Amino acid sequence: FTGDVIALAKDDAQAGEPLLQPVMRDGELAAPLPSLAETQARARQQLAALPDKYKTLRHAPAYPVRFSERLNAERERLLAAITNGV
Repeated sequence: FTGDVIALAKDDAQAGEPLLQPVMRDGELAAPLPSLAETQARARQQLAALPDKYKTLRHAPAYPVRFSERLNAERERLLAAITNGV
């Protein structure tokens, strides 16, 4: 783990993996749910991959999170539209 990127849905995942996965679509399961054992194994794997400095309860550094370039550009476009009364 080196940080997270908040991106538009249409952005490429870049080198990372999406944190959110669709569970329901049109009222139906989007994919089979993992078993409890699979969920526990994934949680252990993800926690093990997290650098130790982020696992402490006291004085942990902020985990780096940034916006994608496209999201920043969209934000700037919307701010300009609001500022210019468009």
